[in-house]
Amino acid sequence: MSGPESIDAAAHQACADFAAGYPKAKSKASRLTLADKVTANSSKSDNDEIRRRATAMGAAAGDSDPEWKTAGDALATACKSG
Repeated sequence: MSGPESIDAAAHQACADFAAGYPKAKSKASRLTLADKVTANSSKSDNDEIRRRATAMGAAAGDSDPEWKTAGDALATACKSG
């Protein structure tokens, strides 16, 4: 099934990259590297929710730990529900 809220190949790759990298992304530099990878894939997706959540996660990559965790959790939830 394809459509704006389905997990297409680009969204799936973004979610997979995020799931693999999120637990290891402890420093701001590693967070930014992960964000670049995830948003590059999510930007090719038709899934608006995952695109928005990935962009927010990318914006929070250089922020405080609580902001990063909140944005990461929101993306993880979008990946599971998509």
